[in-house]
Amino acid sequence: MNLRRIFILLTKELRSSASNFLVVFAVVIPVVLSLLVNLVFGEAFSGKPRLGFVDSGGSQFVQQMSSLSHIKTKVYSDVDSMKSDVEQGIIETGIVIPAGFDEILKQGAPSEITVFTWGETPFKDRLVAETTMAKVIAEIAGLENKVSIEIKQLGEANVTSLADKMLPMFIMMTIMLGGVFVPAVSIIEEKQNRTLTALNVSPARLSEILISKALLGIVIGTATAVVSLVLNQSFGNNPLLLMFVLLLGTMAASMLGILLGAVVKDMNVLLAVLKSGGLLLIAPGIIDLIPKAPQWIAKLFPTYYILHPIMQVAERGAGLMEISGDLIILLAITGFMLLVLVAVVERQKKKLALIA
Repeated sequence: MNLRRIFILLTKELRSSASNFLVVFAVVIPVVLSLLVNLVFGEAFSGKPRLGFVDSGGSQFVQQMSSLSHIKTKVYSDVDSMKSDVEQGIIETGIVIPAGFDEILKQGAPSEITVFTWGETPFKDRLVAETTMAKVIAEIAGLENKVSIEIKQLGEANVTSLADKMLPMFIMMTIMLGGVFVPAVSIIEEKQNRTLTALNVSPARLSEILISKALLGIVIGTATAVVSLVLNQSFGNNPLLLMFVLLLGTMAASMLGILLGAVVKDMNVLLAVLKSGGLLLIAPGIIDLIPKAPQWIAKLFPTYYILHPIMQVAERGAGLMEISGDLIILLAITGFMLLVLVAVVERQKKKLALIA
């Protein structure tokens, strides 16, 4: 095995992929969809009121409001910028705090604040915002609170946005399309154009050709998954472990892609296979969208062991030991596919004109 030849082959694959419509489509579509959903629905269904403040005097009121976890706040330097965001629905309520607001409250003197409200603000969000503001104002004014409220939550809290809910499915799509589809397309096109025969009479070996195509899937699948995670601000606080898990996941996906490329005869058959079996590949991401779906159902799909450790590290900050079980199963699946691939390629060498 010659590393220099593998690098040359990989460079060739990257150049040819850049001009292949199917490959570009497979890479761009999941990222674009993720970006659009994040821009449109990133906060729209988060369940948290979105408030903006223009603070003229460093008010404690703004600081306390910004520290609360059940609302989202943004501080502006001028009123015009805040009004523009309210009109566009970027924030639901804009509040102008006058200078000396805290002292006025403590003295019990009358005070006036200007509030701008987005016309489509849900009533629930207005109620939460007004109640929270009244509570914080009372605390700053030093008003005695003689009422004790005990809140008992029934059921699980769910304040994630639609973009957050769909992130696992998008990550699964990027890895499957980049890791599975791209290497499979590359092999099938080489078979159809009979360029594999030309490569075989060159110094390059079959193993080097397949490794270069696997690396192509790993590079593209990892890159697109990273872009999707960054766009959704879900890269986590352990980037090295996340990159390691992504590489293992795309390696398994690339192995499946090479296996499909070796078995499938032409592009029409490949597209038919992916149409019929594509949902099975991204099934763990789809199941994650269903709130009450049992977790054990997702575990029945091999791609769960790609998605689950990635999301555990990216969103929940899991360590290596916490995801080690999933990674062991993933490596076992990858090893099994490698054995199957060796057997398939050995059987089809003559058909592919790849006699070493």
